[in-house]
Amino acid sequence: MVATGGNAEAISALCPFATADGNGIDVAAMLALRDEMAALTPRARRERYGLRGDRADVIVPALFVLSAVAEAAGATSITTPGVGLKDGILAELVDRAFRVWDVPGEAAEVEAQALALGRKYRFDEAHAKHVAAMSVSLFDQCADLHHLGPEERSLLKLAALLHDVGDFVGFDAHHKHTYYLVTHSDLMGLSPEQKEVVANVARYHRKSLPDLSHPGYRKLDRRLRTVVRKLAALLRVADAFDREHQGKVLDVAVRITPGRLSLRATPNPLTTGNRDLSLERWTALRKADLMEEVFACEVKVDGAEGMAPTKSFQ
Repeated sequence: MVATGGNAEAISALCPFATADGNGIDVAAMLALRDEMAALTPRARRERYGLRGDRADVIVPALFVLSAVAEAAGATSITTPGVGLKDGILAELVDRAFRVWDVPGEAAEVEAQALALGRKYRFDEAHAKHVAAMSVSLFDQCADLHHLGPEERSLLKLAALLHDVGDFVGFDAHHKHTYYLVTHSDLMGLSPEQKEVVANVARYHRKSLPDLSHPGYRKLDRRLRTVVRKLAALLRVADAFDREHQGKVLDVAVRITPGRLSLRATPNPLTTGNRDLSLERWTALRKADLMEEVFACEVKVDGAEGMAPTKSFQ
């Protein structure tokens, strides 16, 4: 059993035990200390044991926690290596600075958490993964338009995986429910800002466009609002090309010319049944409104000639 942090170090000094790995805590002595300290006021603890005021206030709860874990584990001693959270943060910063941090591994772990969250809310996993794949494909092909990097690509993928989890609450406003569920869920590895971006991008995969009247979008700074608009534009189109959740579109090819962005759907040869892509093309054309606005170009969907355009664009 190993314990880190200030409380563990303070208890180790009061209940020392020599371990093979260095200093530690004698559990029997700690149990006796717990009972003694619990009967005292914080001021009395500070004076009797020479503790700082903030330590005297929190050490008793720490004693109860460590005692409970030690008893459950049958431990007679606890190793205290003399490191804490700040040491781990410092080690991580060094690893990142010298490019030895496992960035792909960290991204894979966050993605696994997103999938677990989706399964918790019984999402359509095949649809989510397919939309995520098409979203990052659009991201890669539109790199000259959005000028975003690997971090934003990862956030787009997470948003695509989670965009429909709000269905668990209700379909009609599931995009709003998705925003709530994502912002109130634990996704370790994401900063609060990154989680807000993921939640906002997922929220705008359908219905209304990002607007400052929406509290979740308004709380973002100007840079992150721009990121959300660009990523949501890609997600809306990717989701449209799997309108029926049947994987009828294998991928979407992008052709960029001055003032125009053309999208061509590649049919999935493995799809059985109806392979008519008219509904997917029409939906993509309708949901390309944000893409036109963000990238300042006209969006064309091959095979959708004659369908009503999203809007006139100069």
